[in-house]
Amino acid sequence: KGEVEKAEAMESESQSEGVQDLFEAFKTGEGAELHHSFDECKQNVKREKVRQKKLVQAVNQIKARIDELQAVQELSEDAPDTLETETHSEIGTASKQRSGGDSSGKKESSELAAAKSKYKTVFAQLKQCREECASLERNKQVALAALLAAFELHSQT
Repeated sequence: KGEVEKAEAMESESQSEGVQDLFEAFKTGEGAELHHSFDECKQNVKREKVRQKKLVQAVNQIKARIDELQAVQELSEDAPDTLETETHSEIGTASKQRSGGDSSGKKESSELAAAKSKYKTVFAQLKQCREECASLERNKQVALAALLAAFELHSQT
């Protein structure tokens, strides 16, 4: 019984390799245009996913900066006279700011408002990018289906 299963497995594997060889030949011959379209779709999806990853990182950085600015603002509201806090800019350099005066509070408030505005803009870009990724993924699936259908027709002839 074990020998029969081995023989069937070897035959199936041999057929799979034969089909793969036929498909490879099809992709470079009659199906070259469809294969090129599919490859192009794959590259577009990959490129957009890289962009999406960068936007996610940017959104997270901006959100961390907003949280930091809000914490500083809350601390300065609690102890406006002598509170000294350390904040970090987007590139990570530390700077000492003395909280307490009206000008310092206004600066923090305007910086917070600017960060929130930037967050909304980048988040909207991220949302649009996610939608584009989904659309490109659908296009890739359609291109793959067309390639496989053409190969199926080619194989039947």
